[in-house]
Amino acid sequence: MRSVIQASRVSAVAIAGLLVAGTNPAQAADDLMAKIKKNGVVRLCTTDSPPVAAKDPKTNEWQGTYIDMANKFAATLNVKVEWVDSTWGTLVQYVTTGKCDISAAQTYITAVRAQQVLFTRPITSNSQAIFVAADSPYKTIEDLDVAGKVVAVIAGSTNEKWGKETFTKATIKPIVTDRQSTPLFEVASKRADATMMAVIATMEVLDQNKNLAHQENEWVI
Repeated sequence: MRSVIQASRVSAVAIAGLLVAGTNPAQAADDLMAKIKKNGVVRLCTTDSPPVAAKDPKTNEWQGTYIDMANKFAATLNVKVEWVDSTWGTLVQYVTTGKCDISAAQTYITAVRAQQVLFTRPITSNSQAIFVAADSPYKTIEDLDVAGKVVAVIAGSTNEKWGKETFTKATIKPIVTDRQSTPLFEVASKRADATMMAVIATMEVLDQNKNLAHQENEWVI
């Protein structure tokens, strides 16, 4: 696998702070905190995004830096944590429909999402890159943006949105999955020519899956 093209998309992400936004966001946040304390439980939804959030295959428990911070947040409130598994396509919906109280997923802040939920202050940033097979001839976005070429993305993610904005001729292939590795395997199996993904999560997946060879990055801005 080779990361040859870096998209100029860089956005902030937020942890544990997607709160249902009502006509009075501040009041809605206060009401939610009061509800959590009264029930003694905070329902936190998340999805696969290594290394900040990933399930341990041996224990089936969530782990990662965001998970640790979310657990500490719950400890500060003196409440228990109930984890709710989600996907990028359903994450915001889970919060707005009450399936979980707060999202602890690494989530890009977008205008569309900000109309539905409240975010914490950004705690980190990430960039998007286009990954292709190690033996791929593609060097630029223009090489890939050709009719007949396929770019795999996770359905409902910002990668899908930005992929459609970046590629106007190539086919964007949304994949419904709860695993960050799925689009990479689409490329490795030749079912897609490329994938657009967040750099940090992708590098973690490549490190964990040695069968996906990784060459030195050749960034092309």
